[in-house]
Amino acid sequence: LHYLIGSEHELRPVWEEFEVLPALDTGDADVHSVPVRIFDASGEWVATLHPGADLSPDNLAHDLRLALG
Repeated sequence: LHYLIGSEHELRPVWEEFEVLPALDTGDADVHSVPVRIFDASGEWVATLHPGADLSPDNLAHDLRLALG
């Protein structure tokens, strides 16, 4: 397990680039999110699923099947 450590000022651009909703913004340490990105075998980006929106077991299975061809 690896961690990215830094000040809010240093980390905020990274959070924005990777669409991370930090607990700092929600005010609740239990509420944060990171989208799940799915890539195919060649490394091409196939789909993005967002917690609380479209990330579900069914959607994940569907998009993984697409990525696997």
